[in-house]
Amino acid sequence: MKFIVCVFKCKWVDSNTSVRTDDIGFTLVDLKKLGYHNDPFIMAKQARQVFYVQDPCDERWCVVLQGKTIGVNVEGDDS
Repeated sequence: MKFIVCVFKCKWVDSNTSVRTDDIGFTLVDLKKLGYHNDPFIMAKQARQVFYVQDPCDERWCVVLQGKTIGVNVEGDDS
C-alpha cells in the first residue's frame, strides 16, 4: 500500500513589511521581500489560486486577486 501526500512549495512574502491593505480594501504585496525561508511547504488542501496584478500607482506593489474555485470541494467555501 502506498501513501502519497501532495504538497506545494511556496515563496512567502514577509507578512510584517510586505503586506498591506489599500483604501478600497484590496490586499497589496511586495513580492521582492520574501519571508519564511525555512518553511516553504503547504498541504495541497491549504492552497488557493491567486493572481498578482501590478499596482499602476506604485510599481513595487502587486494587487492580490483571488481566482474562482471550480470543481474543488473546499471546506467552508460556499461559492
